[in-house]
Amino acid sequence: MEKEFSIPVNHDDFIHDVAYNFYGTRLATCGSDRSIKIWDWNKQTGLWVLNESISAHDSSVLKVSWAHPEFGQVLASCSLDRTVKIWIEQDAAVKGSTGRWKLAATLVESTAAIHSIAFAPDSDGTVRFYSPTEAVSLRNWTATDSDGPLCVSWCKSRFSAPNMIVVAGSKGNRVRVFQLIAMRCVEVLEIDKYDAHVLDVDWAPSMGRSFHLIATACADGHIRIYKFCALEDSLFVHEDSDLDHDDDDDDDDVTGEESSDNESLASIPEESKDKSQAKPVDKTPAPRAELVADLAAEPTAPVRHVRWNSTGTLLVSSGDDGVTRVWRMNINGDWRESAVVSAEKSSAAAE
Repeated sequence: MEKEFSIPVNHDDFIHDVAYNFYGTRLATCGSDRSIKIWDWNKQTGLWVLNESISAHDSSVLKVSWAHPEFGQVLASCSLDRTVKIWIEQDAAVKGSTGRWKLAATLVESTAAIHSIAFAPDSDGTVRFYSPTEAVSLRNWTATDSDGPLCVSWCKSRFSAPNMIVVAGSKGNRVRVFQLIAMRCVEVLEIDKYDAHVLDVDWAPSMGRSFHLIATACADGHIRIYKFCALEDSLFVHEDSDLDHDDDDDDDDVTGEESSDNESLASIPEESKDKSQAKPVDKTPAPRAELVADLAAEPTAPVRHVRWNSTGTLLVSSGDDGVTRVWRMNINGDWRESAVVSAEKSSAAAE
């Protein structure tokens, strides 16, 4: 760690989340005091300056998320009060004054506490669980999913695994990957299922790799890293593909008594059937995931957050033990702890 900054955020209770904007020049914090504080980085003084403190929700604010800057300065927040709120900065208002951040929309469809929110990285500006009917005003939103996951993370690549999102901690503490196709969420793969609660998940930037890395943080104190291989054409049915995917079945009889489900999937002409009998069938492999690391620095302390760096080569974790850890893969392909930052030591040094 080259330099350490201490920001007197002045929250009156626990801080639940901290989020940087796209450029790292703006910081949002939220906590149990039901407020959101927004900070701007001052290059001249090298200090974080308070932009505004917002009395945002009627209960603890659990998470904040910035939209892509192409849509302006837009911030979303979720809370135990079962609402999601969208905030937009008003450039005409003076910094530090009340009313600079205006409430643009309140999403009230949820019947339980909302623990996580995430904006999609793609250019249409949609949110995973809500889609704006008017992208200009951002006032009208429609709920599109009600599975109730605890944490979500979008795939940050626009070229590999487009419109994919990993959802963790939903029913049964499962970790699943979905893809948004024609405004419908299609489950691509269930990566894993845990006995402990999944508290956070983060999809690493691909940075030219042929695979993706996904990290999860769990209440059992473990950090798990998965290697995910996404094949974009695996979700589509080709005319020359074997729908049954059965290598041992050599029965070429086709009768009118087959199920209507198979008939609705594909209509194969007779000449295509003859060609498929004359040569091996081209089968498209499905997406797959592999556990590549199971890290447990402090098994008795739940791990609350995991975040990748901008290249997906470093993983940062934090938990109830008050320690932030940095994990790095060595030349042998093993993930090892490379740095530790203790909140208690930092506080003592500051005093």
